[in-house]
Amino acid sequence: MAFGTSGLGSRMIEEMGVDRHMVEVLRAVDQRQMSDGQFREFLVERGYSEHQAAGFSKGEKDIEILTGPHLGGFNDRISLPELIEFVALASALCMAGKYAVTNLTGAST
Repeated sequence: MAFGTSGLGSRMIEEMGVDRHMVEVLRAVDQRQMSDGQFREFLVERGYSEHQAAGFSKGEKDIEILTGPHLGGFNDRISLPELIEFVALASALCMAGKYAVTNLTGAST
């Protein structure tokens, strides 16, 4: 697959601009250890609006919070195969360059 760094950059923005993979759980037991202010602030810092945060009852149930951005689910395949291909290509170029410098430079002397 041929691609340039601008194509890779666009794909990274597309994939990392939203979170499709990771969920943080704010457990009810942990909520009970927070003050009301800490509870609301925690939710707002993680993307809930003030209005949405006010709709939760602290300590009643676990709350799922989308966190990220991430490039895949925990212990799952990466969601950006272009990045894997770029790293493989860059690694191969680095190794080829090192080989050339070490083994080919001055080989005729």
